[in-house]
Amino acid sequence: MKSLLKVFSILFLIILITPQQAKASADYTSIVKKIHGCSYTSAKQDIANLIQANPEDPYAYLLRGMYYEWQQVTRNKGKSLDSRILAEYEKANELAEQQYDKNPNSIEAKATLSNTYIYLAKKQIDQGKKMKAGSTLKKAKKLMLDVIKKDPNNKSALFSVGLFNYFADNVPSGLKWLASLLGFNGNETLGLNYIKQVANSDHFLSSDAKFMLIHIFSRVEYNKATKDYEFTLAYPYAESLYSRYPGNNFYTFLYGEMSFRVGNYSTSRSVFNRLLDHCNRYKSHCSQQNLFLTNLFVAWGYINEKNYAAAKPYVLEANRLIGAAGTKDRKQRVNDFMKKIK
Repeated sequence: MKSLLKVFSILFLIILITPQQAKASADYTSIVKKIHGCSYTSAKQDIANLIQANPEDPYAYLLRGMYYEWQQVTRNKGKSLDSRILAEYEKANELAEQQYDKNPNSIEAKATLSNTYIYLAKKQIDQGKKMKAGSTLKKAKKLMLDVIKKDPNNKSALFSVGLFNYFADNVPSGLKWLASLLGFNGNETLGLNYIKQVANSDHFLSSDAKFMLIHIFSRVEYNKATKDYEFTLAYPYAESLYSRYPGNNFYTFLYGEMSFRVGNYSTSRSVFNRLLDHCNRYKSHCSQQNLFLTNLFVAWGYINEKNYAAAKPYVLEANRLIGAAGTKDRKQRVNDFMKKIK
């Protein structure tokens, strides 16, 4: 259950677009790209225009919640915007329920309502209300399965059902009974297949699918033979997101890390130094933990190449920054590096 819920705490965008929404979807797509690209001023105005044009549109409020979510991630705002985000998702859910009650057989209404349930569940997870989130996600899953049954090529529904299948099949063994009780009976292979279909398509949700594959291959899934994570599978998706959204420092960090993980130290250094330049210009955008990890990865690459002189300034900076960012393993690694640069 923990693995299934965790993914929704880092899932930023699952907007379900059905054929009936074709006219509005172009606006949604444009705003989504601006949010991912950190063009927040323009995105904020576009969202305001959507709400002014149709104050009953649930997606407009979901987008505004997304706008705040990404600001928290890329502008180092912690949980300061959580109350605003929750208010936007509750408003979206209220409007979606009204639409569904009026037309419960509508694919569009089902897709919209399921999406608002997902976002409510995300904030419930953020607040530590995991059982409540599980119940909310169960409602979302039922609606999404109905959507995909009637529209098997709906990439948005494929993505969402793919996530459910993969993570429901990868919960800790001791919690499988709870996942089953809540209706989370998954199929890992089917789930990965669905997510990859979306990631490799030109659908506007492809960026979200790529991010989830990075998470799966670098944080969850590992090669059973080598007992190592599948970083080589995560790398091309990280490279794609970085190329598409170079102004997003979250994606920049991911690409720098995946480059390091596959042994491409030169690229990793170039990307991480670009991130450090950004952090120097916009100091409020970067947390101490991100600065620590960035310096650690650059130092680590140099250490692996036995270039201790080049590693030294990054090791010293990582040592200075470690503080609360340092787990036992990280502190031990920094201590080992300090010995090598003496």
